[in-house]
Amino acid sequence: MKTPITLLLPVCLLAGCTAQTGYVIEHSSPQYTDGKYMYVLDGVTWQPLDSARIENSAFRIASRNKGSGIGYLYMGASSNPADLAQVGYLMFLEDGDIRTLPDSTFEFVYRGTPMNDAYTAFQQFRKTATPAQQRDRMLELVRQNPNTLGCQLLESLTEYCTKTEMDSLMAGFPADLQQHPLFLKTKKRVDAIRADMGMPY
Repeated sequence: MKTPITLLLPVCLLAGCTAQTGYVIEHSSPQYTDGKYMYVLDGVTWQPLDSARIENSAFRIASRNKGSGIGYLYMGASSNPADLAQVGYLMFLEDGDIRTLPDSTFEFVYRGTPMNDAYTAFQQFRKTATPAQQRDRMLELVRQNPNTLGCQLLESLTEYCTKTEMDSLMAGFPADLQQHPLFLKTKKRVDAIRADMGMPY
């Protein structure tokens, strides 16, 4: 499960993306190599948000830099893309202690904060759910979470919902979230739909 990494831009471009308190990620594992670094990469721009040196097969990252609010853990000798290897699934960068847990399907999943708890529970649910059940659960999650989690799930719902349904869902997001890159990506896709099936063009 490797996510392609594009050119990593300087961290200073994201210097303004801070919060009042921040998040903490810490974990130990035999697969972590002492002397290398654990990086949090932004899940939208792939820029490094923060890092920590691995010592005694463990790391601790305490940061206020949330970037887009979505991140991945990568380990490497430097932030050069050629040096990096992904060691965790998608996480939501929100205030609190983000717990890193092993999973039978993904390399690592995350709990400990509201969005991470909800997303990890959904990933477990979808393993045995029918497409209709997945649709219903995603609709419920998006309605309950007009936040970064909702933005992440919106694009998947375009496979299940009509344009009218998507427009209604997206109208429920606050103005600031309607400028999130993932929201705008889905909006562009939805706006390109000329009409729903059965409706006149």
